[in-house]
Amino acid sequence: MLKTNHEVIRSICVITIALAGLVHLLIAPAHYAHAPVHGLFFAVAGIVQCAWAVTFWRRPSLALYRVGLAISGGLVVLWLLTLALPAPFGGHDAGTIDASVVVCKASELIGLIALVALMLQGGKLAAGSSLSAPRLMSEALLVSLIVGAVFFGAGKAVEPMFPQWQHPHLESERSAAPAEQDHDLEHGEHHHDAEHGEHDH
Repeated sequence: MLKTNHEVIRSICVITIALAGLVHLLIAPAHYAHAPVHGLFFAVAGIVQCAWAVTFWRRPSLALYRVGLAISGGLVVLWLLTLALPAPFGGHDAGTIDASVVVCKASELIGLIALVALMLQGGKLAAGSSLSAPRLMSEALLVSLIVGAVFFGAGKAVEPMFPQWQHPHLESERSAAPAEQDHDLEHGEHHHDAEHGEHDH
């Protein structure tokens, strides 16, 4: 029996978000080794994504649809923020984009689009909701931006509370800053003494 469009799109939602969750679980140990907060975050994100995929496959609902939007869109926005701004607890930049990141973020983005497409298909999931395509896309974008910003802001807020969990790069940068200041100060004093000696001469 051929699957309906609704079932196909729901399968895409489940598979892509579950795949993103598995990638998060796979990379969590490596990230935990050098930045425990990152490893814990990826592990939790992976568990939540896989749990959502199983639950949504067995019993899709409007509430789970919105949770799926928040998870997928929020994580994509959070990742984009860590590329544009210093990440909470350090360690992320454009140079860290590898195959796992591409697979994970592409899966989340496809899952997000598939969720919106699933709602547009109607059926039981859309019961009680009569939003148009532009409204649904706007809702998905707004939810993604809010959740991503909240994740980023929460990370920045708790960052000073756990200095021992900073990424090594961030710690080295902070420890190097006073040394550079001392070097500049010492260099300035030597330069001043040289000028003073020349003036006396």
